[in-house]
Amino acid sequence: MNFDIDGFRATLDKSNGINHGNIFDVMIAPGWLGNNKISKKFSALLGGMMLEGYGTWGSFTEVWKEMRFLCRAASIPSKDISTSDWSAYGPIGKFPYESSHGDLELEFMITNNKMLERKFFEAWLNIVEDSGTHTIGWHKDYISTINVHILSHGKHGYNSSINTDLGGGRTRNTPGEHDNKRIGTVEIKDAYPVSLSEITLNHDNEGLQTFSVTLTYDQYAFKGNTASMMR
Repeated sequence: MNFDIDGFRATLDKSNGINHGNIFDVMIAPGWLGNNKISKKFSALLGGMMLEGYGTWGSFTEVWKEMRFLCRAASIPSKDISTSDWSAYGPIGKFPYESSHGDLELEFMITNNKMLERKFFEAWLNIVEDSGTHTIGWHKDYISTINVHILSHGKHGYNSSINTDLGGGRTRNTPGEHDNKRIGTVEIKDAYPVSLSEITLNHDNEGLQTFSVTLTYDQYAFKGNTASMMR
């Protein structure tokens, strides 16, 4: 059977083309914002940093709306079904018995604003485990929801007017051109960081300074899809 170039073009046209992996947006909704005690501790861990135009880190919601765009790379977590061999008669088959998922990996660029991006996650880790007393915090105090939005150059996504999780439908695009840019959103629930990568300093390196963070979580699901993945 010969390759049908016209059929291939028709398939791409019907699917609105192939998406590119370099247009995405990551939004973290910290679970401790309603907890004054934890919010104050978080601000104190950051040394009461003052950010121009934003005030203290006690209420940093507006800061994150810009900080999130410094996320240089993200991953949609892997998903696996564990199986065991089983046979009553004849060839051996596989029987599923549980599901599992991979961690969430994010990479951030570091700005000259007192390295606040790195300090944000350092402080978050300190809420998970106090570096002074080595006590583990309450689970509800350090978990957060993370949305990974997959965007598109074209206007073929879902209606942002009923999905306001980005704040008025805002994306990386020019303000006013955000509607229908999102073709998918992965909602990651009860997430918290478990690892921060080292930051290598080198006189010969003039590239962007970045670091990676690994987060674990309880479940994830594509928004608009009732199927979720439990650990």
